[in-house]
Amino acid sequence: MGSYMQAPILGFLCQMCTEVERHVIHLYGERARHLQLVEKMEKYLSIRVCQSDPLPKTICSKCVEVVLHAAMSKKEAAIKPGPAAPPPEWTCP
Repeated sequence: MGSYMQAPILGFLCQMCTEVERHVIHLYGERARHLQLVEKMEKYLSIRVCQSDPLPKTICSKCVEVVLHAAMSKKEAAIKPGPAAPPPEWTCP
């Protein structure tokens, strides 16, 4: 029986859908910062993301589209009049 250290890496785990994917975006990488993924996940989907938590720090392309679509939809909804609830306050552990 071999060591798990010798096992081939098949991909990275997406933080949102938990699927293993070969092509992911690292949540604290340059592209994610450019797209403001962490901020949008927190603001529009109420998904807490913290560098010090034990969760994966990657997100697959399908989930990136979900985040961007949610942000766009909620921004469009915010243009329409109506009360908006403030987001909950939290801090990283």
